[in-house]
Amino acid sequence: MDKYYKYEAEEDSKIELNQVKKYDIYSEIEMLQKFVDSHSTEHKTFIYEKFHTIIKTSRLCKSCKKCSYNYQSFPTLKIPLNRSNSLIADNQLDNEIYNALISKICFPENLSQLLSPSYNSIKKEHCENCKKYKEIIYNNSIFAVKQYLIVDIDRENDPKNEMIFIYPEILDLRNQSKCIINLYQLIGVITKKINDNNNKDDLYNEKAKYICYFKMKKNNKWIVFDENYKLSELKSNEKIYDFKGVSVLVYSKIEGEDSNNDNNF
Repeated sequence: MDKYYKYEAEEDSKIELNQVKKYDIYSEIEMLQKFVDSHSTEHKTFIYEKFHTIIKTSRLCKSCKKCSYNYQSFPTLKIPLNRSNSLIADNQLDNEIYNALISKICFPENLSQLLSPSYNSIKKEHCENCKKYKEIIYNNSIFAVKQYLIVDIDRENDPKNEMIFIYPEILDLRNQSKCIINLYQLIGVITKKINDNNNKDDLYNEKAKYICYFKMKKNNKWIVFDENYKLSELKSNEKIYDFKGVSVLVYSKIEGEDSNNDNNF
């Protein structure tokens, strides 16, 4: 019984220590440690271990110029597409950059703009340093990627699929973070096929059709699961590059000499 009570006391002290532990939001290292600590006590599921992408967010106060940090993980990398630039004034410095993204987007070349679009990256929030509400500039970047990367292309603001989203077969995200050391290859694509009129209402009823392409690991051949629910082998890989209809992309890590050095976030 004495051993039991001692164990309980030790566990209670650990919980209490974790509750009062403070992290410096202005330190990248400490906030990363906070992220690691918060996930170390969680049950590491298959989804988390294989699919989650870690996003690093920096918040720069325009008043005091101090930058705070945060890390979050998501099962998919959501990329919103937006054709409207009505929220951006002509005199803004990033107007020309954003206008270039209106109809044609290259992935991952435009990733920084896609993750931190200019029209919603500046917000008025409470600054811990100023102790007041100030304008905060957000910037998001990919910090770490697991075995698989699922890219969710959000076309809510592009219901007619008019925007061109260009994606590569081999994805290089190594310039995003020092934690990313591998290349990624395309192994899955889901595209949307609707009627010739491309009516917005068709996206939400039985007229909306989706086609799935996936790459067989054993022979590297592409298989299509079409709108008629039939499986067949693709004779040409060109069909997997539907830049206007693409909805979801799946990439898999290319294992190399650094594959044993995967991060454990």
